[in-house]
Amino acid sequence: MLERSPLRYRESVATLRSAQKSGAGVPAYMRWVNRWLGRRIAAAAAVIGLTPNGVTAVSALCSLAGLVLLVVAEPGLGVGVAVALLLALGFACDSADGQLARLTGAGGPAGEWVDHVVDAIRTPLTHVAVAVAIAAHRPELIWLAGVALAYAVVSAGQFMSQILAEQLVRQRGGEAPEP
Repeated sequence: MLERSPLRYRESVATLRSAQKSGAGVPAYMRWVNRWLGRRIAAAAAVIGLTPNGVTAVSALCSLAGLVLLVVAEPGLGVGVAVALLLALGFACDSADGQLARLTGAGGPAGEWVDHVVDAIRTPLTHVAVAVAIAAHRPELIWLAGVALAYAVVSAGQFMSQILAEQLVRQRGGEAPEP
């Protein structure tokens, strides 16, 4: 746990870099982009005194803003870029909350629960928002909205199976569960 004095940004980034989770089995974007951005967001959050749950809230708000914009705004290049940036920032903050918890020692079961609840809502909501945006702005492609809704179900199932697998590994003391 870090002392309560104001944290220096560069020291925090270096500490997080040396304490990074394993990259084994992690998708390239997550490993090389999202964790890199998350590390910097976590260091900045530590410097200004934001809590891990505060970063989770910022993550949720950025993602929600991007999804609302996707649904209500007329599609175009500017809207697409804004939506992409908001969703990417939300995803990076989702990485940052856990890194901030490890950096400050402020993590715990309640914070992990809040993070997972936000993820469990954000994951299918992203695909539902895509379906609604298609229906609202491109009704001639309504079949594509059905694909997005089907993927919402698949992504929710995948997320829950991942969480269950993590719990089973913890219960077995680090051993991978049998299929």
